[in-house]
Parts: sequence; C-alpha cells; structure tokens
Amino acid sequence: MLRVEGLTGMCSDYLSYIDEMHGSGHDYETLHYFDSQRQVTHDQLLDALGIDRSHPIDMAAFARRYLKG
Repeated sequence: MLRVEGLTGMCSDYLSYIDEMHGSGHDYETLHYFDSQRQVTHDQLLDALGIDRSHPIDMAAFARRYLKG
C-alpha cells in the first residue's frame, strides 16, 4: 500500500474527528469545530494523495484501510 509521510497521523486524526462528531453530549459549537477540523484534514489527505474533491473516495474507509496496513 502507498506510504506517504504524515499520512498515518492524518488518517488517525480524521477518524478521531468523526468519532467525536458521533459521540454524545456535544453542543452545536463543539460539533461544528470537529466538523471543520475533519474537513481541513480531509483536504490535507486529498492533497497528500494528489487528488481533489471531484475524485469519488470514501475517506473514512480509506483511512481505516490505511491504518490497518
């Protein structure tokens, strides 16, 4: 599998933001924060992979597969 420096951390962060967003007890502002951080990380992952948002990729599935190695 493709190995890019920093991708492991970005994948881990991306999945952590998703987990936090699905967690309970967060107010709107906190959810908005996690979502905005997820979007930034999503864009960073796209850039690291050399693709853009027009490319059909399930980033969460990609991140899980990448972390499993």
